[in-house]
Amino acid sequence: EEHDHQWDDGILLKSPTCLESGIMEYDCKLCSHTKVEVLAPYGHDYQESITLPTCQSKGYTTYKCKRCDETKIDNYVNEIEHEIVIDEAISPAL
Repeated sequence: EEHDHQWDDGILLKSPTCLESGIMEYDCKLCSHTKVEVLAPYGHDYQESITLPTCQSKGYTTYKCKRCDETKIDNYVNEIEHEIVIDEAISPAL
């Protein structure tokens, strides 16, 4: 007998990750039919962190995924030059 399937809430067979699909399985409440749904990967959710340059090291931007801890480093900024300050109140060493 033909009928419109009434699907249950389903069972998560495999959780999606940032890069891999997940799988959800549903059973019809009226018959023995089963359907499988592919869940799309989440994609990375990056949080940006900036490290400023100093006179001894380059600056850069770090991107770290909140879900899987994948890390990318980008946008290098050259070191900054030393700033020489002359304080006339201090006599030079002889």
